[in-house]
Amino acid sequence: MRKLRPLDYDYLMRLPPGPQRFYELLSFQIYGALASGRSRAKMRYSDYCKYAPQVRYFDFDHLKKQMFKIHIPHRESGYITKVEYQETTDSEGKWSRWKAQRRYRETVAGKAKRNEQSRCYRQRAKTREASDPSDPEAVKLSRQRG
Repeated sequence: MRKLRPLDYDYLMRLPPGPQRFYELLSFQIYGALASGRSRAKMRYSDYCKYAPQVRYFDFDHLKKQMFKIHIPHRESGYITKVEYQETTDSEGKWSRWKAQRRYRETVAGKAKRNEQSRCYRQRAKTREASDPSDPEAVKLSRQRG
């Protein structure tokens, strides 16, 4: 039998859109913590920003202000009692977007995506070279593209 996570839909509908999405995402962690007897639930900020329509900030001051606004209705209702932040970094002690991109590009999916991008670029370059500049339709299309 499959267990479902219970959601309080009356509470969910009273929330503004940002805190509403946070409730939807955090409810998985809350349910898991309660089901296994833990008193804490944990959610990564990066995961939250990935699945919620939120801008991801990389400096703590912006992050804290952004999440404070999301947490207010949950703290007032008692759904959340305390919020803690823990800084996480890569193995060298720094967060690195470029290292993450490099690791992704080394995967099969990353290589396939990069090859497809290169193929599309080469194809566009060939069509540009092949078009006759004296052809008014070709000039019109090239101006529309930018």
